[in-house]
Amino acid sequence: MKIYYNKSYCYIDPTSNITCIIITIRGGGLIIDTTPQEYSLTYKGKNIIIFAQEQKVAGLEKLFSYNGTIAIKSCRVIFTNTGPVTIGVRNRIRNNLSSKLSTKTEDMTLTTEEYSNYNKRKLSSSPAKISLQIKTKEDIMPSISLWTKNNEPYTSMVHYHLDGKYKGSFMTGATYTKESELLFRRPKTKILKPAITNPTMKRFMRNIKR
Repeated sequence: MKIYYNKSYCYIDPTSNITCIIITIRGGGLIIDTTPQEYSLTYKGKNIIIFAQEQKVAGLEKLFSYNGTIAIKSCRVIFTNTGPVTIGVRNRIRNNLSSKLSTKTEDMTLTTEEYSNYNKRKLSSSPAKISLQIKTKEDIMPSISLWTKNNEPYTSMVHYHLDGKYKGSFMTGATYTKESELLFRRPKTKILKPAITNPTMKRFMRNIKR
């Protein structure tokens, strides 16, 4: 299994038993989630993280498209019944440029310039600057127990924040409004922690290095 990317999108060899993908990148840009409804995309530091919402896996191939400059350094995949597995990365930008270099002589000037620009982008060590086009996952009927700040169980539709002030939290309502409230994973005790997504996602968000 391998992950592939070019100048505008990223995809993986088709599979149907992935619960989480952790993609370490260099560069950044606007990330547009193209995964199935069962998955969500977020980020932490230099890692783009794709995870199965509420442990519901589906067929997965297209991961995201992007506007910006990205180089994938590594990729780890978590399957349904296994721990993290590192998979190969294939850079289609480099492959395409190498193919062009073998064409006729009159095309060489433009191709050499393209290759030079690509190398400058690839060798850039600037921190990743990522933004998401889709900042919330909406219309979720939760399969876990959620509680309001008043210690009342909440069983209606919720939404999940992938970015912004409430990143990593469930809130009341199918979509975000001014009336939306944070939800919690257990009744109020001395400390109330916002509800985070499935256990796999929670564990790896905690351990991933920035």
